[in-house]
Amino acid sequence: ATPTIFVKADNIKINMNGHSFTGNGVAAGFITSSPNACIAVHNVEIYNGIIQSTGRAIGICVPGSAAVDTKWSIHDISIRGNGSGIYLNNANRNEIRNVTMERLTLTNPNVNGPKFGNGIEMYNSSWNLVHNNSVNTANEAGIVFSTNSSDNDFKANNIQHTKVGIHAAAGVKDNVIRANTSLFNTTDMQDDNLTPACGTDDWIRNTFTTSNQFCIH
Repeated sequence: ATPTIFVKADNIKINMNGHSFTGNGVAAGFITSSPNACIAVHNVEIYNGIIQSTGRAIGICVPGSAAVDTKWSIHDISIRGNGSGIYLNNANRNEIRNVTMERLTLTNPNVNGPKFGNGIEMYNSSWNLVHNNSVNTANEAGIVFSTNSSDNDFKANNIQHTKVGIHAAAGVKDNVIRANTSLFNTTDMQDDNLTPACGTDDWIRNTFTTSNQFCIH
């Protein structure tokens, strides 16, 4: 199966104009690849529409091991009934705001493919702004960041009915997680940096019930 749209050009705007993209439950909705290898694409804006019944809804995937400034803006999108929401790999300085995600419960029939079930997932991606998004019902995490992701700002997001609401994996650093609401999850907030507790991540004025460390506030 092929993705709905291959995004391969820099400096474009995709105004969905209130319309919907409906996938086959496996392939991605919008993804940076050509066609099967990741490519670095810069300064893209996606907004004003609905993405439903895809594998991953949106994927920014930069090849190699070094992150680059991709500078995407993803906003005012509804993601419904997908495998996962938004995926960043080696992608810095992007903005994700006012995105509503619900029912991220599709499973991937390809056991060698990417793991589904996360709302926003970030790998080796830094200096991103993730503000005013919501995730309601996902098989894995509402927001998860790992693999050296640093200096990201997560603010005023609302997460519920997931396995882990907001999850900072071991090795991430200098992230600010502030004024988020994460409730009714198996674990509302989790930071896997143990020595020192929460590493250099800063958890400030969040609303939650369950967490794995006392350094989460």
